[in-house]
Amino acid sequence: MDAELPLSITKLEDSMFADILATIGDGVSVQDRNFRVIYANTTLKKMFGEDIVGKYCYEVYEQRDKRCEGCPVYKTFQDGLIHRAVRHGVDIHGDHLTVEIISSPICNSADEVVAGVEVARDVTEQLKAQSKIIEISEKLLRLTSVAREISSGLDLGRILRRVVK
Repeated sequence: MDAELPLSITKLEDSMFADILATIGDGVSVQDRNFRVIYANTTLKKMFGEDIVGKYCYEVYEQRDKRCEGCPVYKTFQDGLIHRAVRHGVDIHGDHLTVEIISSPICNSADEVVAGVEVARDVTEQLKAQSKIIEISEKLLRLTSVAREISSGLDLGRILRRVVK
């Protein structure tokens, strides 16, 4: 769909917006209605490669040949609203990563959604840390339970049965 964009993506490169977008720590892209990346900031290019502009988002981020189920940009194109999702992808080095995606609409003067802005934040390390915290918390709960059993009585047989259980 060749609909008029509310701002010229080609002029974006020469504006202060390009400087701002280049310094943001999250990946930012603009996708047309066919899910083709028409703009990508420096962070996103470092994550997925310098050559992502002109490619389909799904082939870049998840190495697929069709649109992903639950795609937040697709939902934005459907209803014109902001959508969030956590997706799994593969970076430029072939490493698996998890990104939180926030998709927002770009509308023309007739208020039609003509493109989508996608902000991608790598949350891989955050999720690993959360998982480790949960694992440690579960161990601490088990140890607390054992400590309660030990302090609740002096029946060694009962204590050992509870500890083993």
